[in-house]
Amino acid sequence: MDGPVDSTAEVRLKTEATQLAASPPPPGEMLIDPCVDGDLFRWKAVLRPDASSVFAGRRLPVDITVPTTHPADQPQMRFTEPVYHPNISTSGTTDMDTLSQKWDPALTIETMLRLLRTLLDEPDVHDPARPEVAELYVLAPQDYRRRARHGEDDSAS
Repeated sequence: MDGPVDSTAEVRLKTEATQLAASPPPPGEMLIDPCVDGDLFRWKAVLRPDASSVFAGRRLPVDITVPTTHPADQPQMRFTEPVYHPNISTSGTTDMDTLSQKWDPALTIETMLRLLRTLLDEPDVHDPARPEVAELYVLAPQDYRRRARHGEDDSAS
């Protein structure tokens, strides 16, 4: 970890980790692993979309990197497996207002993951990270659903 750690970030993350241990989200929705390898600023999660989701049946792993300036600055979330989605780049980063331009320090990591889980089935096609996927979502929804369901990326066209 580079630079000094803001004790506010440490306190906040320890509090969130303790709350998650006491009251974890339902395992059918997500699994959250705080403090990967003892590092308070590295977390992992696995999102499990609802049965009605185009991503149903998939386990979607997410790496979470928390800046030392948290909660003033938001954690960065990146899918580690391909997710064919208008708001998720080919590198797995998300393009979601709540996770980028409109960060609110009151949001917890669990809340951010819930928002990300919702985004999976409610993409913002007006501000996509992948315009070609947004276009397919709008113009050929069945083709989009097929590609999303199987985790196809652009090379699978």
